[in-house]
Amino acid sequence: MHTFLASTRRCATCRWWEGERIADRAAGAAHTPRHAATGRCRSPVGWWSGRLKQAESTCEFWRPWENIHGPLPGRAGTEVVMLGPPMAYPVYPRYQPR
Repeated sequence: MHTFLASTRRCATCRWWEGERIADRAAGAAHTPRHAATGRCRSPVGWWSGRLKQAESTCEFWRPWENIHGPLPGRAGTEVVMLGPPMAYPVYPRYQPR
């Protein structure tokens, strides 16, 4: 069995990864049955979505798995992903009433 601490940003500790794993909230870790465990990534906004990934892989779309991290703050199931510059960026002109 291979152990991944909750503080590591690995697929085994990500909410989007669907590989075989066991949550251990008391230890703050996820356990996989073997070192080279694989599972599908179900991230709604990543290029790995639908592909097989090993438990020790990483990516920038990692999100904490609630089973070891606890519930995330805010309303359940709401995640906003911002792509591109913020709307306050000067490239986007604002309407100026006359």
